[in-house]
Amino acid sequence: MYPDLKIIVDWHNLNYTILNLKFHNLNHPLVRFLKAYERVLSRRYADLNFTVTEAMRSFLIRDFKLDPRKIITVYDRPSEKFSPLKNAGELKSILDSSNELFGEYDGEKDKILITSTSFTADEDFTILVEALKKLDSILVEKKQDSKVLMIVTGKGPLKKDFIKAISDYNWEQVIIKDIWLSDDDYPRILKVADLGISLHYSSSGLDLPMKIVDLFGSGIPVISMGYPVISELVRKGKNGLVLDDNRCGDEMAEKIYDTLYEDRNLFRQLRTGAIEESKRRWNDEWDGKLGERFRLAE
Repeated sequence: MYPDLKIIVDWHNLNYTILNLKFHNLNHPLVRFLKAYERVLSRRYADLNFTVTEAMRSFLIRDFKLDPRKIITVYDRPSEKFSPLKNAGELKSILDSSNELFGEYDGEKDKILITSTSFTADEDFTILVEALKKLDSILVEKKQDSKVLMIVTGKGPLKKDFIKAISDYNWEQVIIKDIWLSDDDYPRILKVADLGISLHYSSSGLDLPMKIVDLFGSGIPVISMGYPVISELVRKGKNGLVLDDNRCGDEMAEKIYDTLYEDRNLFRQLRTGAIEESKRRWNDEWDGKLGERFRLAE
């Protein structure tokens, strides 16, 4: 019916592994059916496939038996709305524009952490809560004349559990702000953070978090959960840090504290690496890998 129609599949993750977050059993009939569905339809109908990691490309070749010539890895890069902080004037403007967020924040000595989330099962917020409790106790123990403002933005089914967990604790030097940021506000607030936190650890183990791409676009280094393909985005000690144990809140707290308070050389190195990442934009990735193939005739 449409002889010139071409089908392109953009693989940002695998549907069957997302479904498996519900069943926790890859042999469940529905999970197996969805995997077969994805495999058969992509082999039969896809003329071209984009993947967000080399690991996902390898998986599709190995497990789905897709033609390697029809798969191109196209890394997610930040859009133009994400950019590093320009100067002290822009910082002051952002801080002054949101008293709800920054009313308790002292720009001379306090630190800002930020995480964005959809509050779903592929992000373990118990780790973040444990880390913030440990960080709070470290700041008290070290008698730091500094507070940490933790900004959490997002909506989702597990948000109530997170709110309950943080409300049941007597915080002393960690301030937690749970707020929904609009598409316009999010890029502005992101750029004033000192450090970003990514709790995403991937249902498939083959995709990369867009929230880290956004952070890098804003020149902000990240602390990320560890899983094999994260190394395709986060380079340890260069633009971010990766947890060795995804279940250890103490490790996350120590990495946050060391980066922000103890090892200033490390922080400068991570910030420099994140700024370098901010220069790698979506248009460059697209034009370099797909520009000629999809360029319209003039």
